[in-house]
Amino acid sequence: MKGVQRVDVGTLLQVTQALEAVLGPCFGPSGGQVLFTRDTGDVLITRDGQHILSSLRLDHPIARVLVECVSAHCDITGDGAKSFLLLLGALLRGIHGDCLRGVQVGRTARALLSFQTLVLDDVIGRSLFLHAPPLLLHSPTHLRALTDAYFRGKTASCHWAVLSRTACEFHQRWRCGPEGAGLALLSRHLPALLTAVPGLPVTRSRVLRGLLIHRDFAVLCPAAGAGPLRALAVSEPLQAPLAPPGVTLGLASAAQVRRCLEAGAQVADRAMASLCRLGVGLLLSGAKQSEPALALAQREGVSVLECVDPDELALFCQLAGAQLFAGHDWSLLGEEHVATVTFCKPVVLGPDRLAHVGFPEGRGLVPHSLVLCGPSPGLAEQCTTAFHGLFRMLQRVFEPVQSPHSQGPVQSPHSQGPVQSPHSQGPVQSPHSQGPVQSPHSQGPVQSPHSQGPVQSPHSQGPVQSPHSQGPSISDNAHLSTDGTETRGPPDRGEGPQALIRAPSRGEGPLCAGQSQNPLITEPKAEPELQTVDWVQNGKAPGGQPGVHFGNGKEEAWGSCALEAGAASSGVLIAAGSVLPAGGAFEFLLHHHLLQRASQCPCPDLRAACRLVAGAVLSLPRRLYPGRRFLEAQVHFLGPSGAVTPGQATRGLESLACKYQLLLSVLHTLTSLLSIDLILHAHVSSQEEPSEEEDEGKEGHGD
Repeated sequence: MKGVQRVDVGTLLQVTQALEAVLGPCFGPSGGQVLFTRDTGDVLITRDGQHILSSLRLDHPIARVLVECVSAHCDITGDGAKSFLLLLGALLRGIHGDCLRGVQVGRTARALLSFQTLVLDDVIGRSLFLHAPPLLLHSPTHLRALTDAYFRGKTASCHWAVLSRTACEFHQRWRCGPEGAGLALLSRHLPALLTAVPGLPVTRSRVLRGLLIHRDFAVLCPAAGAGPLRALAVSEPLQAPLAPPGVTLGLASAAQVRRCLEAGAQVADRAMASLCRLGVGLLLSGAKQSEPALALAQREGVSVLECVDPDELALFCQLAGAQLFAGHDWSLLGEEHVATVTFCKPVVLGPDRLAHVGFPEGRGLVPHSLVLCGPSPGLAEQCTTAFHGLFRMLQRVFEPVQSPHSQGPVQSPHSQGPVQSPHSQGPVQSPHSQGPVQSPHSQGPVQSPHSQGPVQSPHSQGPVQSPHSQGPSISDNAHLSTDGTETRGPPDRGEGPQALIRAPSRGEGPLCAGQSQNPLITEPKAEPELQTVDWVQNGKAPGGQPGVHFGNGKEEAWGSCALEAGAASSGVLIAAGSVLPAGGAFEFLLHHHLLQRASQCPCPDLRAACRLVAGAVLSLPRRLYPGRRFLEAQVHFLGPSGAVTPGQATRGLESLACKYQLLLSVLHTLTSLLSIDLILHAHVSSQEEPSEEEDEGKEGHGD
């Protein structure tokens, strides 16, 4: 059929590999940059994955969908565009190889949907959490390790150290504190706090105390820079308009014009009198002020900033502790609308002249503004974009990830009492306890895989026997869902890129409830149990140092945090601040634990999904460590020597929550793409459709 294109795994793989070829050379700390030239002659040099993808001219609809999904993921975590495509490409290569051996794509899609809720959440919440102790937000060295790893993958090798140091200084001067409220404010109002200055080297970037208002003074009085003065933020002009918007005022004579001007001047006089009554010396206006109003302000010694951005006005009021005055009834103006600023002066940054306002101390947060310099406008914009992503990432790091299946408080997996799983619907006992254990996501009692009794499959409605149990054998229906009905195809997904990456509304997917006779799926040998690193178990780092820490001070101990509370407390899947050493620790650990789960899983489809994801995640460290370095890195992270201090792990730290979100985004995007069968190319005609009257006329003429 004309205009119809069939989509199979090969097509998805070709499109993904084309995008992967563009971003692959930029991946990792040693990655390069991409140079774009526009028709206007502008040149853009960047290694930001999201920026690179958004700059491409893409014709294939699958490619455009992928770019939208990557952008939606980056809007959540602030980073991960290159890892997204590399991981997606590795998964598609594995699925394509299975298809060549006769495995159905629909079966793989259903298994991946079940994998997230039945395996991945439990591996993250129970296994990887033990290797990711919470980070201390107020520790400068901990924060620096996070920002170092982030900027190494975002900016050029000659700029990342300067930007990382500037970001840490900016965060510390705000005195955000460990509660995270200041970090949320920074992330929400960062566009008003950043100022890009092209034409200067990156090393000239600075942190300035106070707030930079991105407008020049309409009226500047000498008293503005002399010392503290009172400020007022308004959203309306001092002189009210003679007629409301959309209404034309007709004046028939010069006398009427004179009376209207006099009435407007009287309103401005009353407004200025109210300002003088409260001692206002600085007026920040969101609207354009009239010439008579500016003349009155000059006469009364009031400095005026007009046409201020609404976001900057709201931020000023929030930082100053004052209310924005809106309206023309100046009799309602009171002390609650007036704030005190320590200084107000003009500052020249590059070609622009801005207003610089300071705030008194004692309100908790200490406002500062960030000036980011770049030799060219494109590089300055790249630095600004990187900072936006950084604070989205930091906000994600220091927010706990709630388990979507938790119904109540959960104790540590090492406790001796009853424990509720982060994914369970009822009480669960510890794997180390002597009582029954309920499986993750399950709705009934489940015994340990090594127990002698029945085990209920996760999310299942009936009992499933453990491979080590003595009960009856499980059935041989590999395509049954959790409710016992046969599943015909992959489930529908939501519309749009946001729907592709968010968690499915139904927290459960099809689960195969028995063994399969598929000869392509074989049972691997059980791998040795991975030993928990010493500094997690006892708070001791190698060399006898107390905890894994960045400096010499004991107050910065990392490994000495109380892990007994764990990420499982209060239904939290990942605790706030959980981090891992950057450079492949997450991928190697996840690979190991997924292979262990595959060796213990009775379901062949879930077993295949575990192996598929376990092999795909290694594609990221293979890019970082080519050749023999890959095996050395794997031994380093999985062996006893993996318990290194972050000072030795020179690549810094990365967030467990962001890595988990990356996997979710890729898996949801992949399952949605696998459900696409056809692409319909709609052709829109440039000619107007004939009206009904014309059609009737043609029919009558033919008769």
